[in-house]
Amino acid sequence: MQLLSNSTTARSKRVKKHTNVFLFPQINVTCIFILTKFQSMKSKMLLIILLLITGVVSCKKKIIEDAMSISDLFSYTGSGSVSCDERFPHENDTVTVFGWISEPRETEYANYFWLNDSETPPFKSIEVHVMENRDEIFRKINAKTHASGLTQIWIRGKIFPYKARYEDGSCRYFVSLHIYNESDIQF
Repeated sequence: MQLLSNSTTARSKRVKKHTNVFLFPQINVTCIFILTKFQSMKSKMLLIILLLITGVVSCKKKIIEDAMSISDLFSYTGSGSVSCDERFPHENDTVTVFGWISEPRETEYANYFWLNDSETPPFKSIEVHVMENRDEIFRKINAKTHASGLTQIWIRGKIFPYKARYEDGSCRYFVSLHIYNESDIQF
């Protein structure tokens, strides 16, 4: 009887040791207990699958929590206030921005859509350019957007500046985002 209680105590110490390692401690403590209790390959595979699922769920939440508004993006990059003679700050940084999307413009020459800062005009907007995997990205967007209104979306993309020249000869940088994969957008 003493041997059984010692092994149970040792197992509970191992479980407690791993409690803070994972994002969802209750689920993962249960998984570790299953791993120590059952030695079969089937239960170990189940544990691995469960851990992967909890990791994917936490990654999606992380993207949404770290998102900035379009106004924040303008402030972060200095969009519209940086002269073309200067270096554009944060070029090629990867950021996550949330906003509302209207119908995408999907043609042979222009693969982009506008991301607006609100559902109602007047909008602050940025262009989001689809650089690769256009079929998968536009399929996902078209499945979720509504022809009659705007749909909220989170975009993870690279900051890319473009130049705007004015009639008086001045030139300013503005910000756009480049996306490459279907996983760069979330509804």
